[in-house]
Amino acid sequence: MVRSLLALASLVVVLAGACGPSAQPTCTGTACLCDGSECTCKGGSSCDIACGTFPRCHTTCTNVAQCNVACRDDCTGACNAGDTCTMQCANNCNYDCSNSRACTVSAGDGSNIDCTNAGTCTVQCTGSCTVTCAGAGCAVTCADGNAAKSCGATFKCGGC
Repeated sequence: MVRSLLALASLVVVLAGACGPSAQPTCTGTACLCDGSECTCKGGSSCDIACGTFPRCHTTCTNVAQCNVACRDDCTGACNAGDTCTMQCANNCNYDCSNSRACTVSAGDGSNIDCTNAGTCTVQCTGSCTVTCAGAGCAVTCADGNAAKSCGATFKCGGC
């Protein structure tokens, strides 16, 4: 009986740890702050934001040399005036890395990426995505391994 209670208590502690703080967004960097679903980094050499399992995470990096974001569905993010911006997200994400030096994104179905005036922009889309590339050097690859279709100032996986 005592062993069963100890095993049950251990399981509760493990589950609380797995579902508790890891579900909240976290960030590391010199000027990084997360409050609820919002994470912001301002200045510094690097910022790493992990949204965990938190839905609808919103991230912003401003004047950060290296900004890295990882989130799940329904995320929004911006990397303003950054040197190197990376984002990994699942479905229905919106990411703005316009005017950044280099932008690398892996995004899921229904995502919109804005690379306007970015130096380079590399996007791997695992569904139907729209990537705006006006004034940027863009390489957009779709889930099937083929290049995205050029549709004026945008590239699309899933047709124009």
